[in-house]
Amino acid sequence: VADVVVCNSDNEGWGLALTEAMMAGRPIIATSIGGMQDQMMYGDRGDYGEWAFPLQVDSNNLIGNNTTPYIFESRVSIDQLKDRLTETFNHTYEELSELGMKGREYALDAGHTDEQMAKTMRDSILKTLKNFEPRENLKVSKI
Repeated sequence: VADVVVCNSDNEGWGLALTEAMMAGRPIIATSIGGMQDQMMYGDRGDYGEWAFPLQVDSNNLIGNNTTPYIFESRVSIDQLKDRLTETFNHTYEELSELGMKGREYALDAGHTDEQMAKTMRDSILKTLKNFEPRENLKVSKI
């Protein structure tokens, strides 16, 4: 039901909602952090896909305490979000649909399907279990 999907997260490992949006053929507006950069095609090529309307980080804050792991919170300005929304509103529905389908093609080519992600996770777990060597005083029983 959405013409574009927004994920203005201040800390994000992957951003599954973006993957779902791309698989549904919707353009995305997202903060340029974590795995969301990969979904916007940020990194190897150093540019963004046409389906992505990135939000650049304005400030990073390191937060945490003795019992909570430290993590960066990456913030963007509300004006930047407004500008990205305005940018998408200036496209016709047909143009947004075309951009969204380019994002879907990229997600499929990159292996961001549920089957491929599950296979990658399973393979990583099996590799970890196969190569795991417990510390001297640790007893591990395999089920």
